[in-house]
Amino acid sequence: MYNVLIRFVIKLCGLTIVINIAVGFPRFQDVIPNGDRLPHPCKPNFIWHGVGHRADRGEGPLNDFGKDFLRLGKKWNKSLCQLDSDKDGRSNGEELGDPDCIWTRETIPQRQNNITHPGVCDPWESEECKKQNAWVDCDIDELKCAAIHETSVKNITIRMPETKVPNTETNYMCTTFDLPSDGDFHMIASVPYIDNIYVMHHMLLFGCEDTDYVKQIKPNKPESCLMGVKDCNDIISVWTVGYAGQCALKEFGFRIGVKGYKRVVLQAHWNNPELKDSYVDSSGLTLYYTNKLRPNDAAVMRIGSSYFELPPGRSEVEVVGTCSSQCSKAHFKIPIEVQPGDELKTTCVFKTTSKLNYTYYGQGTNDEMCYGFLIIYPARNVKRKFCTSWKSIPVCELKAPIVRGCQTAKFTNLSNPEFTEMRNTVKDHCSTNDTCLEKCKDQLTIINNHTCMNGDVGLYIKYRLIKLNDPSVTDFYHGIESCSKELKTNLSPAPTSKSSRILQLHFVVMFVCIVMFIT
Repeated sequence: MYNVLIRFVIKLCGLTIVINIAVGFPRFQDVIPNGDRLPHPCKPNFIWHGVGHRADRGEGPLNDFGKDFLRLGKKWNKSLCQLDSDKDGRSNGEELGDPDCIWTRETIPQRQNNITHPGVCDPWESEECKKQNAWVDCDIDELKCAAIHETSVKNITIRMPETKVPNTETNYMCTTFDLPSDGDFHMIASVPYIDNIYVMHHMLLFGCEDTDYVKQIKPNKPESCLMGVKDCNDIISVWTVGYAGQCALKEFGFRIGVKGYKRVVLQAHWNNPELKDSYVDSSGLTLYYTNKLRPNDAAVMRIGSSYFELPPGRSEVEVVGTCSSQCSKAHFKIPIEVQPGDELKTTCVFKTTSKLNYTYYGQGTNDEMCYGFLIIYPARNVKRKFCTSWKSIPVCELKAPIVRGCQTAKFTNLSNPEFTEMRNTVKDHCSTNDTCLEKCKDQLTIINNHTCMNGDVGLYIKYRLIKLNDPSVTDFYHGIESCSKELKTNLSPAPTSKSSRILQLHFVVMFVCIVMFIT
């Protein structure tokens, strides 16, 4: 019933990795309704992971609900459901979305919104509850970074002007800012300035290339930007809910000023699930920088998975993203102790027991992502700053003309004779209404064995073709799927090469790593 923040330090063949990682120990979250999605009563956008504990992370003394849970056998039953542990006039079942006390671990709770804490008195700010809730910690951690107090360190706060938040659930807003350009500096820390805690979900700060396009962007003007801003792709700072800020180790900094980034783009993700039209926001970051340059310039590499599907009703769904040996060969300009050809793997574990439908990779609040952000130095040793995979296929390999034997560019061209012949074959022999015809089976056996039609390559081809919104493509895949159960189409991922070392980074939520590449 708690989450623990762990720091791993791994040293392997000269590679030092410091990982700040939130590792979940769900234990009892699965045995109470909505146990994994309980909102914190006074920290908007925070989740109370340890439902039965006084500390929201799950350690230390039990709260009144935790005591009742322990006393009644550590399981959800009618007795615990009907109790009012926090004495606020609502039963535990009402607060956790199971008012009729009928929930079991195999079912979805009757209600999944307006969930409140069964161990914290509500309404939170009422006179009746204030004294009873005195133990609840509403403070948000502050960044501990000694370097920002050094005499050579200056700071600049970049904030979007007060901007109306749209009354839609998910919004991305980008604002361009000019950085100090009167010297050569290292940015060594960043601290969030959160104006509207009710909507701010996360922020990314991107360094911009010194291009004519970037120079023409009007600064301090927020714009909607789901796909980001052209020529501003280098992440130099990350903030998300629960993160106090970013403090660089003494060995590196992010280069800004005359020899570094002169302009940056702040991307803010607003989460407005109640669709309110009265919210405004002017959040941002305070950046700390110094003219006493550190030994190394730093950069951020993003690794993980850029496509996945999460089926509902599962206690664990594992997603693996690979920065493959083929991709990592392009990283290093000179031989170093971390060898070109190594693989970096990220593993995300999701719980979908409270979901009724599939959850997909995406940028929406109700979508999921599986990324790790590696702070790397020296930056000059790494060329590629984005190294993810599409299911089991590393993204860098998708840029090649042939992917695992499939000529992807040719095959996804609707005028390609081979694919045209396939579409006509399915049209002539298969049904599009989920009926598996005998004459279809033999044809599909041949089609499904094509290198562009099976495994993750086949799924990638389908993903690209479906985006064309062509009716012949839709009918083609309906025909393919009409006999998928009978033929048990092989969609298993290709095996991983065993010829390279694999560094596996397992994590449950987005994290930031610091990686040193020794030259």
